[in-house]
Amino acid sequence: DKSHDQFMQTISAVDGLDAYPVKGGVSIVLPESLVYGSGSAEIIHKDLLHRLGLRLKTATGTIRVEGHTDSIPVFNDKYRSNWELSTQRAVNVVKFLVKECDIDPHMLSAAGYADSRPVSFNDSPEGRALNRRVNLIISLK
Repeated sequence: DKSHDQFMQTISAVDGLDAYPVKGGVSIVLPESLVYGSGSAEIIHKDLLHRLGLRLKTATGTIRVEGHTDSIPVFNDKYRSNWELSTQRAVNVVKFLVKECDIDPHMLSAAGYADSRPVSFNDSPEGRALNRRVNLIISLK
């Protein structure tokens, strides 16, 4: 579909981001290293997320923000498990897109999946790094 291809090119123009076609839309993967510090949900690379948000404003469908972690348990005062960490990361991206990029909150939702949907094995540093991510699933109408 031509609109999917154009939208994916728009997203891929943001350095370090890749957009992939999925059923009914587009998936954008934000690796943890591009957005967060380890074990934190505080967004540190706001410029990248802002550039992405401006491009997302052209989307006509909904945007589901999904937080994912690796299988290593998180132990800090703020997050009791990877469920809390992954969910807070997704919520923080949603709040940023609304506040900083003026995206309609009715278009957005947040979900946390902890380590339940890995894209790689958790037995190496490289595999764990791939699993620590935020996915944005844009349903294009």
